[in-house]
Amino acid sequence: MRSVKVYTAPSGEPVTVEQVKLAARIDYTADDTMIAGWITTARELAEAFHGRAYLNQTIDLSFDRFPCVPLELPRPPFVSLTSVTVTDINGVTTDATSSFEVDTNSEPGRITFKWGYQWPAVTLKEIGGVKIRYVAGYGTSLSNTVPQFVKDSIVLWCSWKNDNRTAEEEAPAAFFSLLRQDRCFCK
Repeated sequence: MRSVKVYTAPSGEPVTVEQVKLAARIDYTADDTMIAGWITTARELAEAFHGRAYLNQTIDLSFDRFPCVPLELPRPPFVSLTSVTVTDINGVTTDATSSFEVDTNSEPGRITFKWGYQWPAVTLKEIGGVKIRYVAGYGTSLSNTVPQFVKDSIVLWCSWKNDNRTAEEEAPAAFFSLLRQDRCFCK
């Protein structure tokens, strides 16, 4: 089994409250906190559907068995490898990070063993014996590194939410349409 989870969330959001307010024609400040929450919700929905990380975040990828390499890392773009650890059945953890080389140019990014290296000869603990921690995202700030169509989808969802505050239905179809381009179906 494989598990993907955000270890460290991004330090900001791809769009600002002011950008959403401008698009939604909101000219008061009473709802700024709620709008900030909508932005986070919209980003998380967009990242889940789009299969990508927008602003840099640290991701933990865990396996119950040794994965085959080269290994494609979910939620591109891949920025850097933080660590690869192996925990055996006795709870002893081995740092295997230096055994790997990285490919940040591929989409999605990949890691593989350096020449002559392989997984340690241990019996893994039953759950999550291999953990790969890495950074993924387009950047660390509101810079133009996040694609504009992603920003547009987030603003669109927030504008829709403003107009439909009590709605229980899903996000508008246009939100998903914007994100279909460049969608990643990483394994």
